[in-house]
Amino acid sequence: MKRFKNQNFLILFFISLSLILPVYSYKPLGTYAHSTALVDNKLYVIGGIDLSAVSVTFKNVFYLDLGTSFKVESPSWVDLSTDSSTPFYSGWTTAAVGGSDNKIIYLFGGVQYDVSHTDAYSGFTWQFDTTSNTWSQPSFSGTEPTRRREMDAVSDANGKIYIFSGIYDTVLGASVNKRIADMIIVGTIDKDYAYGSTTGIPLGRIDYTATILSNGVIVYIGGWDGGMLSYSSLSTYDTTTDTWANVTASGTSSLETRYGHSAVLTTDGRIIVYGGLNFNGYTPSPILIVLDTNTFKWSSPSTSGSPEAEPVIYHSADIYDKYMIIAFGNLTSTTTDPTGPSSQIYILDVDKYNWISSYTSSATTTTPDKPNGTSGPYTSTTSGSDSGGLSSKAIGIIVAVCVGSVGVCILIIAALCIGFKKFVKKPKDTPQPYRPPQHQKWAA
Repeated sequence: MKRFKNQNFLILFFISLSLILPVYSYKPLGTYAHSTALVDNKLYVIGGIDLSAVSVTFKNVFYLDLGTSFKVESPSWVDLSTDSSTPFYSGWTTAAVGGSDNKIIYLFGGVQYDVSHTDAYSGFTWQFDTTSNTWSQPSFSGTEPTRRREMDAVSDANGKIYIFSGIYDTVLGASVNKRIADMIIVGTIDKDYAYGSTTGIPLGRIDYTATILSNGVIVYIGGWDGGMLSYSSLSTYDTTTDTWANVTASGTSSLETRYGHSAVLTTDGRIIVYGGLNFNGYTPSPILIVLDTNTFKWSSPSTSGSPEAEPVIYHSADIYDKYMIIAFGNLTSTTTDPTGPSSQIYILDVDKYNWISSYTSSATTTTPDKPNGTSGPYTSTTSGSDSGGLSSKAIGIIVAVCVGSVGVCILIIAALCIGFKKFVKKPKDTPQPYRPPQHQKWAA
């Protein structure tokens, strides 16, 4: 009997050992100037820049499944960089979802480098099919837009994507830096490029946010057009009538203007703005502000909970259910220039203005997974003999677990080594943002 217990102990020991061995989980490096897009319950991240370590532009594509629960400090990222065969290293792009089934991520403009650090991809638009994980350059009718960067795209319910302005600079091949004042309309269903009205169009700008409301009006907040843009007079574009207008907003006396921030829209019409840099190149105050688009009144609500988001610029923010998800960005300060990229995400419950430490998906159930081929309650059974040495089945289990565990460890080490080599071989001297001059008056 004692020998039988020893057999069971050995089996449980090796199984437990396999469970506590480290399992590879993709952990992205700190990055900023990346692009994000939500497709169903997956938050995709594309490209970005890391200037704190090896000074590279990233070739990454990875996603976070918001249909599962996770700890905010350790989200379960899934890397698609190998499967998707991303054709370029990118940064300063903008992305939006379109197509007949809203499964296509369209990536616009930015820098697109090959392995020799040559800007070899001159096209304005790329598309990523999230069903097949493949990249391609779509063929659209109409005049292709001039490539640019540091702009923000939004999509409507009819498969159209709207992109205002951006900068065509020397990094992209221009002889002089130029902010372009136009409204690009990308028809992802009709496969065409069109342009909106220029009557009343504002000056070209960069590092702003664009938020499309339920009535089809796009609200533009912040950024730089040769000067810091006011929060009391907001540029808007009506996608249904192709008209530009200015809207007066109240409650701005205590708000610092900013650029490189983020914005999301809640279901009740609030635009939540986070981060960026102020006139002097420091963290703006207050760092989180809210525009109620029902009254066009600004406010700066207090937040609670933890972990509270770090101050960042050139990060991303997306809203899923009632949660604003802030990802990555360049860390800012109230006294110094940005210090380097973040590798963290932070999640805010927008109903309570509460930062959360654990994300619980509304799609997640508490029913444990069952082993394949079983039915009914999840039960565990043990087979074996009361006498003799370890049974052949027990030995098979131990051998399989040991071999499998060793194999997993080898694969982890190999993957990490290969990944490191890829990172250090990426092109250096990644272009900086076209940032306005800091600590002095803005250029005209």
